[in-house]
Amino acid sequence: LGIGSAGYLATRIPRNLGNDDEPRSGKMTSAILRREAKERLFGLIDSSASDAEIDTAAAELEGYNPVDSPTDGAIDGKWILQYSTEGLVRNVRRLAPKAGISQEIDLEAGIVTNQIGQEEDDGPLRLQAQASLKIQGENRIFFKFDNFNAVIGGFQVPLPVQGAGWSDTVYVDEDSRVVRNSLGDLLIYKKSVTIDR
Repeated sequence: LGIGSAGYLATRIPRNLGNDDEPRSGKMTSAILRREAKERLFGLIDSSASDAEIDTAAAELEGYNPVDSPTDGAIDGKWILQYSTEGLVRNVRRLAPKAGISQEIDLEAGIVTNQIGQEEDDGPLRLQAQASLKIQGENRIFFKFDNFNAVIGGFQVPLPVQGAGWSDTVYVDEDSRVVRNSLGDLLIYKKSVTIDR
């Protein structure tokens, strides 16, 4: 999650999902392989497989990344953390296994917000860290934390914050994102889905 450290942090999938001159059968085969690799990765996460197995599956999925430049807009929006190798995140999951952990990226505003505990959880405490971000390449953002707050009963309590680093989105599609960061951690997200009521 990277709260207080150099850790983790309207989808617009840009451009093509393959070369225009690629045969149709080649595109279909690539899409099938990508879907199978994605299903394998999330299946391993759901089954609490080892870190090594999940890392191998993530690396396989990276090879089918359909987006040439994720920082053009594909990483925008709110993402729900499904898996992380970060120690802080694992400690949170042990202490509060049902606490939602999310990351919201606003490329236009240059802000990334990490949050433990969601509004819909209706819990007594949420932690929120906000960082400024700069695009440093086709898949890399650099971030520096600016503020960290505990939200208790609707009131914000400022907390000390420090840390900066980078994160590479090595895979992203319409609903999934795989990230590797400057601490060597692997983070895997699902796109947040807003349901109209």
